[in-house]
Amino acid sequence: MGKQVRSRSSHAPPGVLALVVVCLVGLFASSNAYGATIDLSTLLSNASFEGGNQSAFGCPVGWTCALGGGANPGSTFTSYAPTAAQFTAGSDGLGSGIVPSGSSVGSSPVPVEGSGSTMQSGSLGTYVTGNTYILDLFVGTPKTIPFCQDSAGNVAPGCSANVTPNGQYPGAITAYFLSAGGVAEQIGLSAPGVGQWQGTLLSYTATLSDNGKAIGFEIADAGGGNNEIVNYDIMATAPEPTSLILLGSGLLFIGAAKFRKRRAR
Repeated sequence: MGKQVRSRSSHAPPGVLALVVVCLVGLFASSNAYGATIDLSTLLSNASFEGGNQSAFGCPVGWTCALGGGANPGSTFTSYAPTAAQFTAGSDGLGSGIVPSGSSVGSSPVPVEGSGSTMQSGSLGTYVTGNTYILDLFVGTPKTIPFCQDSAGNVAPGCSANVTPNGQYPGAITAYFLSAGGVAEQIGLSAPGVGQWQGTLLSYTATLSDNGKAIGFEIADAGGGNNEIVNYDIMATAPEPTSLILLGSGLLFIGAAKFRKRRAR
């Protein structure tokens, strides 16, 4: 009988393929076991306040602004581009720049005292029960007042732009997840030290009663003293470390399988 010649398989070992399947299934399960994670910054219009204002010192484009119960809409929250007079490079807490994202930030109240709020609702889609909605919101305390008047041209007494000091905002600062216009979750925040930014990852998991209701988000501040303002910025969130590890592992094993296949050939 002639000698039998055994050919080497051109396929990856079953063990490697099994590990690939396990990793990919784990990745899928991690993102779906408790519902999807939705970054609200991808749903908000002009999320990082880079799109300008509706009027001079007016409400940022894409947002709806109000004072207290809705009086003077568009006059109590605005956006602007800070300079070194407001924040020091690296003060964003991320190692570079003077603002966390882009070059512009939200600012309230307008002109420099009182209360204000801004919100978006009705155009962000609807809640799905079990989904978790997140937003990386930064609160900043500028070193100086960047402007001293509102959209109507009213100038705050004793205020000189980029000169008048601004202390830590003494009033209440609150972020709201809204559900069909009502409050689903409210989160109290505080202003950081002068010239600094502080980030908070906000999170809300939709309940059964939220299902199908309009998603909304609001920032509100109240009780600031004379010549006192607070700034805001929003960043896109990074993927969860667990998901990245699983994805990386899956890609690694796929690469190993292809390498073994080439060697077999």
